[in-house]
Amino acid sequence: MSVNLHSISAEKITASYLSPDDLNAAASVLYAAYHDDAVLSVIFDQAREGFESRLRQALKQELTAFWDCQQVILGLYYESRLLAVACLCLPDAGFTPARLWNWRFKMMLTAGLAGTRQFVDKETQVFSALPDPSCHMISLIAVHPEYQHQ
Repeated sequence: MSVNLHSISAEKITASYLSPDDLNAAASVLYAAYHDDAVLSVIFDQAREGFESRLRQALKQELTAFWDCQQVILGLYYESRLLAVACLCLPDAGFTPARLWNWRFKMMLTAGLAGTRQFVDKETQVFSALPDPSCHMISLIAVHPEYQHQ
């Protein structure tokens, strides 16, 4: 069901924290928005067979890690449809590229060793560029492609 955002009032769009029941929908929004992302296309080798699966699994692992580490996952909804997702790393929460060993292991199994290394390297570079370690960082942010530019 496609919704024309120009025909609805802003009062019908709500923001809320995601629940475990929302994580699959959030993974779908992230996948749709990041499918053609230049950085993730290189990290998960878009030219190689299985790219879609590696990308989908990596995004699911990220959402699971955010949930498990009690980081903030926000969603924008129109009625019950999830339109957008934002994942925030809280300051001093220890949610760094090193993360939990089980996250790295699952990433290696689903996204591959090379993709996991490159993903961790990318995040290490981003974290090292933060002006202050006590700031919040938006790690993932996505608007479903049907609703972008509106």
